[in-house]
Amino acid sequence: MAKRIDIYSNKSLDELDFEREELLAFDNNDCDWSSPLVLAIPKRIFRGYKNPQQGLRLLWAPSNGKREEWTLDFKGRMLEVWSPRYKSNGSRAPNYSVKEEGTPQTTPYFIETAIAGRAAIQDYLRTSKSGMDFYVEVMESGEFNFFLKPLKI
Repeated sequence: MAKRIDIYSNKSLDELDFEREELLAFDNNDCDWSSPLVLAIPKRIFRGYKNPQQGLRLLWAPSNGKREEWTLDFKGRMLEVWSPRYKSNGSRAPNYSVKEEGTPQTTPYFIETAIAGRAAIQDYLRTSKSGMDFYVEVMESGEFNFFLKPLKI
């Protein structure tokens, strides 16, 4: 079990060491396939696609094992984080979209890397692609905290 796993070293998403309600990140590092980094707090993760209205469909296809289909039933909101936008003055700004709990996510998300815990996610962002290190500061500022909590009505 590890806080960071990838399809090149790990056979199953089962190998990710996380606790309920711990922040998770899923990334597809393929530069030919533009996709966001997903941040979410799980209620649970389970094998298969049982209910298309429930959670985010995940696809784990390890280089040394069998393809796995999973569902991430997330708590509150899920963030899809893209490379930062650049303002006219050259400074960077967050670039993300918010998905509410219960919003159908019918297209599977291909995972190359899965990370558990804020510290491990920040370490990953410091060394990742396309200026994503910018989001370490955003996470430390608490800007994402509001979006990752359940909506209170």
